[in-house]
Amino acid sequence: MPYFYPPEPEKSNLHILVDRNRITGILPVMEEKQTNQPVPDAPGLCVTPEPPTVVFWYKLYCGLMAFVYLALFVVGVLLAVFHQSIDTKEPGEMLMPGIIYGALGFFFSIPFVAAFFLPRRSWAWIYHLVLICIGLTSCCCLPITIPLLIYWIKPEVKTYFK
Repeated sequence: MPYFYPPEPEKSNLHILVDRNRITGILPVMEEKQTNQPVPDAPGLCVTPEPPTVVFWYKLYCGLMAFVYLALFVVGVLLAVFHQSIDTKEPGEMLMPGIIYGALGFFFSIPFVAAFFLPRRSWAWIYHLVLICIGLTSCCCLPITIPLLIYWIKPEVKTYFK
């Protein structure tokens, strides 16, 4: 098995390849200039990395959730507006559920719509993680949110948002 013996720095620019106590080859050393200076940022030359695949699926999830909550808002408004014409045991029985559905649909749709407009920052990664966890509260969303959560917490996604 050949061994590399690096030379002493001031004596030679060659590596000596030794196999069973015989010199079998000499390799030149490529000199590398190592500086401890940071590379200056070039504002116009920054290349953005390609987003991980989970970001696409996350945006699809946010669009679906925004649609569901906006539909809940519309149903709530319709129930509140037409509560008199709905045949129930007591008049006005659908007014309160309509107001509650409308309020919940409106307030929950805002964060999911806002998720499309957030910058790529570390705090935005946490914001998106919270939205995935909101989906974990529903049994209907578990088949979507569990794999999404597993892939979302991987290091390459965190790096993408730094």
